[in-house]
Amino acid sequence: MIGQEYLTSNENIAYPFATDAPALLAGELPMDFLIDAMITLPSQPRGRLFLSLIAPPDPVEPYVHFHIRDEYNTTVAVLSVNLSQVTEARSILRMQSDRISVMLLTGNSFYSFLSGLSTCVDFEQRLPFETAATEYLPPRITELRTISYNLGPVTLTGKTALREGYNVNLLQTGQEIQINVASGLGAGRHSNCREAPAAQDVISRINGVAPDADGNFRLITKNCTRAVGLTSIELNNDCAPCCSCEDYEKIYTALRKIYEDRLALLKEKVYEMRTAYNDEVHNFNEVLLPNKRPIAISGSGHIGGMQGADRKYISASVVINNRVCVFDDSDAATGNLLNVHVSLQVTPGLPIIKQTKTIDGVSQDIGDSFTIPVFERNGSCRITIVRGAASEKIASASVTVTVTWIKIVYPDVAMYDPVVTPIIVTKVIDLA
Repeated sequence: MIGQEYLTSNENIAYPFATDAPALLAGELPMDFLIDAMITLPSQPRGRLFLSLIAPPDPVEPYVHFHIRDEYNTTVAVLSVNLSQVTEARSILRMQSDRISVMLLTGNSFYSFLSGLSTCVDFEQRLPFETAATEYLPPRITELRTISYNLGPVTLTGKTALREGYNVNLLQTGQEIQINVASGLGAGRHSNCREAPAAQDVISRINGVAPDADGNFRLITKNCTRAVGLTSIELNNDCAPCCSCEDYEKIYTALRKIYEDRLALLKEKVYEMRTAYNDEVHNFNEVLLPNKRPIAISGSGHIGGMQGADRKYISASVVINNRVCVFDDSDAATGNLLNVHVSLQVTPGLPIIKQTKTIDGVSQDIGDSFTIPVFERNGSCRITIVRGAASEKIASASVTVTVTWIKIVYPDVAMYDPVVTPIIVTKVIDLA
């Protein structure tokens, strides 16, 4: 049984998450969100495990979903929790399957954090578990694969029972099962076709014709048909053709005319579809796209202390996502690739302790103004801001992010200048 002292001490440390978890250090998740965890896997995962995503409940079912993934972003387990049944701290949550077991012990802020959640929180790989929170089972048999003469390949999973059949005997010694095959073992010799247990096990008739007393079928041909073969049978037809070459030519010409008419109609339909598609693409590029927000900005942060300095430092995390379609990745001159300029304004003004941008896992130090070149669709840039220390306590603070997208459209006629359209998106993030 877990002692009270152990539970109380765990509420003030990162465990079961790693002490260097960026999401905890940035204040994205309370330190006492979880007290303990145990993740049991059939084999060691590829690298560390992460609590990568928390999905809020939907209007139909009050379930919160926790996604646990490995370093290759492969989902290892999904734990679904009915939030209406978890209203107190130190509740045990379990997810059990044939291969994976997950147990979480909730902390004081678990319910309050999730009850206020309205959108998915994607921690990516910023919330790793400690290795002590995982254990691995020894290798074991998970399935049996057999070949049945009437069903073909068969895969057996779960609880599987073996039964002796004709000429087969099973002998178990400890954890080993020996399969012996010899005439008369097990259920005895096969009982022949006359006493077959199921009609589908054997062929007893062909087109309703039964064999003779010896089990043979006699195939007799007539007219210009003949059968050749012993173990396999080949049927040949030596009859003269029923139609002349002229008849075949007329049929071919008629069939070709029918399909030519149908192809002409299909071609017309395809042209209509292509015209409609081009109209929709033009409407999207020239009407809808300029009026949409090409860039989505989200972020959070807080005012805190460092080394005893209460509310004299600020930290924030900002994510810039590209929502614009990229039609031609090979040519940046078409204007379909984004080159965005980002400027930051932090209030109050404080010295920079750490300020970086991270794209595709590569981090780089930045100032208050920088450029993201060739920003493809669904790409993202994460900005980390840590500043301080103020001479006095900070009452309020904010981060203003301004993103400018320069859309360049080159005309079809070379003599005309390209059209340059600046689109500006601004986001103010208040820090508490």
